[in-house]
Amino acid sequence: MIASDVGGLPEIIPDPEYGLLIPPGDINELTKSLKYLVKKEEYRKLAAGNLYQRVLSNFSFAQSLERVIKLYND
Repeated sequence: MIASDVGGLPEIIPDPEYGLLIPPGDINELTKSLKYLVKKEEYRKLAAGNLYQRVLSNFSFAQSLERVIKLYND
C-alpha cells in the first residue's frame, strides 16, 4: 500500500509496517516507493497482511458507523 499523507490515511497506515505514506503530489517519492515495493516482495507480503488485519480489526463498517454517530452526538 502506498498512500498520500493526507486526511485519515495516516490513521490507517500509522507506520511502515502497514505500508508507505508519501507527501501529496511528490512524484519522485511515489516513483521511489513503487520501485521499492517491486523489489521487496517480503516487505510487500508483510505490510499487506498487517494492513489487512488492521483494517479488519479497526475499520469495519460497524466501527466506522459508531464513530460517525459519536462524532455527530458530540
